[in-house]
Amino acid sequence: MNYTVDFLKRNYPGITLYKDDVKDSTLEGNGKVLLYKKSMLSGQEDGEVTYQLRIDFKNGKYRLLLTNFNYTPYKRTRFGTFAPVAGIVVSLDNPGKSIGAKQADNYLNQIGAYSAAFDKQLEAYLQNPLASKENKPALKKVNTTNW
Repeated sequence: MNYTVDFLKRNYPGITLYKDDVKDSTLEGNGKVLLYKKSMLSGQEDGEVTYQLRIDFKNGKYRLLLTNFNYTPYKRTRFGTFAPVAGIVVSLDNPGKSIGAKQADNYLNQIGAYSAAFDKQLEAYLQNPLASKENKPALKKVNTTNW
């Protein structure tokens, strides 16, 4: 469980944990992921999805649950950057007519790819947490008095 908390702090600093219960062997928190609109030359930010994270531990196994996906669209500001639209939040569990079917499928595909990559990274880290720690090379000191 401590390795998982270390993994989240290192690789996903945007996830905030609000429950870290050793007695129940669960971690709960919130996170968000950016969604991109695909264009011919490059993708641009289309919105963000917030989600709830829950990881249960039992007998050397874990269960990862990502739930309650809420979409907030982005729009271009007058400065040319993208920012969330205030007051608009759409639940992706039941988008209704707020989002088109093709757009909702695109968002769900991006979230599915993000979730699969998240689980794969977590599994690799939990199998060997020491191998994934980066060893930074020591900085060489330059002697500026002798040329």
